[in-house]
Amino acid sequence: MEELRRIREEAGLSQAQLARESGVDRATINKIEQGKRSPSIATLESLSRVLAVEVADFFPKAQAPLPLEEPAAGAPLLEKLLEAARQDARKTAQAVNRAFSSEGRPQTVTGFAEDEVRFELRKHGYPDAFFEDLLWPLVQQVIKQEERIIGLERQLKEKERETAKRLASETSTRK
Repeated sequence: MEELRRIREEAGLSQAQLARESGVDRATINKIEQGKRSPSIATLESLSRVLAVEVADFFPKAQAPLPLEEPAAGAPLLEKLLEAARQDARKTAQAVNRAFSSEGRPQTVTGFAEDEVRFELRKHGYPDAFFEDLLWPLVQQVIKQEERIIGLERQLKEKERETAKRLASETSTRK
């Protein structure tokens, strides 16, 4: 627990001094600082009382980057995956529309964004199975939910228009 060491040193205390004042064995403090032992809550409370800090201060404030974040570009790969899936869904819909309008003549579709994201994941050391078995199915579910929400919003707007028309019609017949 690096924070314990940092706080203790900032307070100008040795492990032996902290042990005497807190009632926690010096060897225990040493093991906790080296990460060889997890402290109990009672131990953390004793140490925090002597060091005049909160127990939470012993834990790092910064969250470690999530595995799907790309530190270099600063953009999370999961968001890139979602955008790739959205682009691919649009391309597929456009291809279907072109096929219907061209009366069955074959249509070509240029590369899918999925391939670009897959390449980027490989570059960061993620195996294809991580993409195929976990990420892409998950992203597809999110896209389906987004499409469902859009459909429900359209239905709601249509109902609102129908209600407004009906009210306008009823109002005009009363006059």
